[in-house]
Amino acid sequence: GILLGMTYSAVPALVRRSLLDGRGWSRCASVVASGLPARAAAWAEKDGEHAWLEEVDSERALEWVRSQNALALDSLGEPSGSQLYERIYGILTSRDKIPYVRKIGHSLYNFWTDDENPRDLWRRTDLDSYRGGGPVWETVLSIDQLCASEGESWVYKGHVLYDDGQEGTIPSRTLLQLSRGGADATVVREFDLLLKAFVPESEGGFVLPESKSRVSWRNAATLLVGTKLGAGDMTSSGYPRTVREWRRGTLLAEAPVVFEGLASDVSVGSFVSRHGGVRLEWRVRSTGFYTKKYLVR
Repeated sequence: GILLGMTYSAVPALVRRSLLDGRGWSRCASVVASGLPARAAAWAEKDGEHAWLEEVDSERALEWVRSQNALALDSLGEPSGSQLYERIYGILTSRDKIPYVRKIGHSLYNFWTDDENPRDLWRRTDLDSYRGGGPVWETVLSIDQLCASEGESWVYKGHVLYDDGQEGTIPSRTLLQLSRGGADATVVREFDLLLKAFVPESEGGFVLPESKSRVSWRNAATLLVGTKLGAGDMTSSGYPRTVREWRRGTLLAEAPVVFEGLASDVSVGSFVSRHGGVRLEWRVRSTGFYTKKYLVR
């Protein structure tokens, strides 16, 4: 039962490691290893057989999803008409929800979802208004309106705020991460919080094409970027293997590589921390799902 749920490639590696590390796997490993060559060959034959599902917008993948949805509905029934569905949906979209906030500068920012804004409404208010119990909200960005204006199925995946850590400085720029249809890959676009608008590339705004990118601010004019530009840029897990230092106004393809991990890593990234007047720049290798290696300067 220990090996259930493992991928084709992970099990042989796990078994090999268990024979060496002496952590109590020896009996299990010896039993499995006896039939390992034949099983490994069978797994190898299956490797990549579902790769076509990675093309999430392809007709073949979408047809498969529709067929699986139909199978589930035939077996379980349509849930949207049930009392439980209506109750849960009502809770999730209730206007009585607590609007949790993040303080940026002098404003409190909140992402809000309801019947009118199913894809998220980014809004802000001030502390006095929030404390009053009936906050007056100012819209910063409507993801639903953005979808309508650009003809895309954008899903908000987070943002990376630039904060130089200086007292009295109000952060005004962030990197908004948007995915098409909720995919893992995102498009990254610089956003001006004061103007409530994206910063165009023609005016020096940072824009990263769709990829499983990792991005952070080194300073106001430089990003630390991991993304796919060519062969070898990604790990075997499909995430960035390199970190590039990308200066504003230059081509991303010409940004120098400042750090590299191994192809066997899960992902590689970099970020800057500021605390108590101390600035540190970090490099991170995710060597496994639960393990990381940090370097700092």
